[in-house]
This record gives sequence, structure tokens and C-alpha cells, in this order.
Amino acid sequence: MRQALTSPRFVVALLAILFALNFFGVLFDWYASVGWLDNVHHFLGGFWIGVLGFYLARARPRLFALPGSFLGTFVALLAFTALAGVAWEIYEFVFYRILSSSGSFPPPQFGHADTISDLGFDLFGAAVAAVLARDPEPRV
Repeated sequence: MRQALTSPRFVVALLAILFALNFFGVLFDWYASVGWLDNVHHFLGGFWIGVLGFYLARARPRLFALPGSFLGTFVALLAFTALAGVAWEIYEFVFYRILSSSGSFPPPQFGHADTISDLGFDLFGAAVAAVLARDPEPRV
């Protein structure tokens, strides 16, 4: 499973799915009409960041080394994902503040609960990626 999840093709394909989901979600206003879509999008985004972390550790170990233990790797991927999730929330806040002030878009920020939910789903996706991509237990 780890080999498939950390292949460059999978990393790029998942990113393309995320971009398409976001593009069509905004274009057709699915984020307002399909209440759970934002949660799925953040779960997949967190999953992608987790997979990206594993890929970078495999492709560029000198630049992005993960700890040897599963727990250390798990925590490092959650931290990496938390950083990306917070950066995304800041981008989303600033971007839509500017656009909503010009009348182009209504503001999608629904308050602190939405931001916390988004970050929670980001971390949940990264946790699933970490569990799926972990090294199998050594057999004795």
C-alpha cells in the first residue's frame, strides 16, 4: 500500500482531483448546496498533504526526513498538515475578504466553528494517510 500511495502519479492525480473538486464546487456553488462537500474536500486535502509528506521523504530524504518510528512519523505528518491547513485557512480568509468586499463573491467563512472543522478534517485525512502508508510491522 505504501508504494502505491507514495508514487508520483498518485500524488499528482490526487492533487488534480482536489483542484477539480474545488473548481466545480465554486463554479456550481456546491459548497453552499452540498453541506458535507467542504468536509470531504478538507479530508482529501489533509490526506494529500500526508501522502505528499511520505513522497517527499522517499524522493528527497536529505531535504525532508521523517523520524524512524511510526509515532514520530505520525506526529511529523500531522504537524506538516496542520501548517498547510492553517496556511490554507489564512489564504481563504484573505482571498474571500478581498473578493467579497468588491462584491464578486459572498464570503464563505462561516465563523470559527467552520475553521476548526476544516482543520479537524485536514488532520483526520493526514492521520488516515499516515496509517495507510506506514511500514508494515516486521515479522519475527
